[in-house]
Amino acid sequence: MSYYSPTPEENEAYKHLFTAATRGQSSSIGGSDAVKFFIASGLPVPVLKQVWGIASNGQKEMGPREFSTAMRLIALAQNGYTIDENILRSTEGAVVGAPKFQGIENPVTPPTPQVPPAMATATPSPPMAAASPTTWAIPSEQRAGYEKLWNNLGKNPQGLLEGKDAAAFFAKSGQSRDVLRTVWQLADVGGDGNMDLAEFLIGMHLTMMAKKGVQLPSSLPQDLLRSAQRHLRNPRRIPQHFQHR
Repeated sequence: MSYYSPTPEENEAYKHLFTAATRGQSSSIGGSDAVKFFIASGLPVPVLKQVWGIASNGQKEMGPREFSTAMRLIALAQNGYTIDENILRSTEGAVVGAPKFQGIENPVTPPTPQVPPAMATATPSPPMAAASPTTWAIPSEQRAGYEKLWNNLGKNPQGLLEGKDAAAFFAKSGQSRDVLRTVWQLADVGGDGNMDLAEFLIGMHLTMMAKKGVQLPSSLPQDLLRSAQRHLRNPRRIPQHFQHR
């Protein structure tokens, strides 16, 4: 069993939820109390049983590590994923935010970016601490996770993720407004204020790299473009100077 390692933003939310679940009176939570708390997620009981079975790893109680894993599983289920033994591995890198529970306010609220067209004229985000990677190409296992997210998002009749929906989705990453603007500047290859699958893959990968502290590039890396380009419905939407020669 591999437990989930939350991002700093998720960790803050999970600690808050753990305190709410235990009423701040215990360092672990038993099965009956966990069930009462998990029910507030609105998920079906059979799904919650799966969550407990995977996260508890056969134990009768959950500590913070097991509870964090359960929170990740619940968040995935709330975002349309099917929970099974391989879900944590197959969704590595997927951005789904903290789970929602009725009657419990999440204190970790990510900043809401401007609607994407406004992002296109914004000032790029400042440099971050980590060094740039040797390649920006999207690894196949991460791309699979990104594609699962894409499949669960609502698209317009043209099969595109509209700007306002993209803004709301990427805001869940917890990144600053400046970072999200930069991501949009780079990912909106077609410049139409919407996203096709390839642009979504680019945006997801840039967002995940930013979450790791990597400085975002000032222009779209060719290897990142090429690794996503095969998903474009209409390659002509890529500006000519971005085309691989």
